[in-house]
Amino acid sequence: MEENGSPFTDNITTRRKHREADDENKALLPDKQDNDDDSGYRKFRGLDIKTTWLHWLIGPIVFAYMFAMLCSYYALVEYTNQYFMKSEYKKANLSLDNTTDAFCKVDKDNIVYQTEAKATSQASTWNVYYSVASGVPAVISNMVLGSYTDAFGRKFLLAVGIIGTCLRLSIAAVTIYLEADLIYILIACFVEGCTGQYATTLQVSLAYIADITKPGRARILGIIFIEFVIGVGLSAASLAEGYMVEWKGYMFTFASMAGVLILTLILMICFLPETLSKEHRHRNKSCIGLLKISISFFVDNDSENRRWKYQLVLLIHALCNISFLSRLPTETLYQLASPFCWSPTKIGIYAAIRTLVIMFVGLGSVHIFSLFIDEIWICMIGTASYAAAFFWTAFVNSDLVYYIIIAVGCFGPLSTTMQRSILSHLTPPEKQGAIFSAVGTLEVVTSLLANVMTSWIYAATVTYMRGLVFLTVGGFDGICIVLLIVLKIGWEVEKRRNKYKKLPQVEIIVPE
Repeated sequence: MEENGSPFTDNITTRRKHREADDENKALLPDKQDNDDDSGYRKFRGLDIKTTWLHWLIGPIVFAYMFAMLCSYYALVEYTNQYFMKSEYKKANLSLDNTTDAFCKVDKDNIVYQTEAKATSQASTWNVYYSVASGVPAVISNMVLGSYTDAFGRKFLLAVGIIGTCLRLSIAAVTIYLEADLIYILIACFVEGCTGQYATTLQVSLAYIADITKPGRARILGIIFIEFVIGVGLSAASLAEGYMVEWKGYMFTFASMAGVLILTLILMICFLPETLSKEHRHRNKSCIGLLKISISFFVDNDSENRRWKYQLVLLIHALCNISFLSRLPTETLYQLASPFCWSPTKIGIYAAIRTLVIMFVGLGSVHIFSLFIDEIWICMIGTASYAAAFFWTAFVNSDLVYYIIIAVGCFGPLSTTMQRSILSHLTPPEKQGAIFSAVGTLEVVTSLLANVMTSWIYAATVTYMRGLVFLTVGGFDGICIVLLIVLKIGWEVEKRRNKYKKLPQVEIIVPE
């Protein structure tokens, strides 16, 4: 009996075509993980590295680096403020004894108040100079050095960042010991900027974690681990710096932190395993070729339509960093001035308490939040927490209320943590260094813009509204919330379109 041309044969031919089309699609698309149906999200497997306890030494290394770097950061702001206080007192023929009480009475006609307000304004202006001197070269060096971590390995970039910061601390210690001009500290900031500043260590630690974790929950927890050790380093630095300054002075603080970085470098070289083996590295080691990889995330689109997600998440990350990264230098001057007039030790205690609350309550809540909502909603909670804290800080006038603000802003770090997590999940293993190079470069740029902007605003408004700068940075967080809503809606629309997309047209062969 002839079967060609019958309806039965046509159905078999049609089903065969469907199966062939499905097999082609399966061959092109990697297996999904973590039951996530987002297009292009968490689709890449890790490097399948057998981790040992030595790999997790990245945590103590990052902690030691951030401790030394942040300790010196607080000390630099305070030393610069003290430097101009002495200078202005000398010009006004004032004694340094018992002047702080007069300043805290906020009598604007008092010569002491006027002198200290002028000194604070000059110190804020020099914070701008420090930011420019380190930030401008750091933008270029992060783009170049960050890309090379995919070609030369993770430890290469980690060593560069540690050495650069160690040089800055050493030059600053010598400058303070010799009581030389601040221009030498400015040169020290430029030297650190040429090695990428803190962003090199941050981006390579995140790439390292991406190497040893799989996409999904393990990756999120790995990023939180890095955020946690950074937070502990910040807490320890803010607490220790005040006591070290009051105990041995600024020169000892800078010199001892340089010693910590030397020991950290030795630990890293001798014991930390390299995660990016030679077979996984980029063979193209040209600077231009590696830079193109970092830029391609935000310029070139692919079949998974990831470009708009990269662009929007990066913009949100930039705005969040403008609000957060400008906090340390400006808020330190804010706390040193009236009506608070806090000592370096009290500033350190406050920062330590705030950081501990953020680490244990804020980042510790990720596990609970992740049971009910996705990363974009968690990011919104963190951003809203920061915005509320900044708006309230603009009008605070007592120590008690200042401490209450800690609870308001405790979820803030969730924002940047989730942004990094999303970017990492969107990126294959062999390009983790490139994506975090782009993120690190962005953070240097935003840090530069943030410090210049907030220091300039604070210097210009310190005499009539000190808190105006916090209203400004809180506004950036408000913009981020709007953009996160756009990201959530756009992603949901894309998921539904992909889910209900019609099967590709199948050609039915009709025999002659």
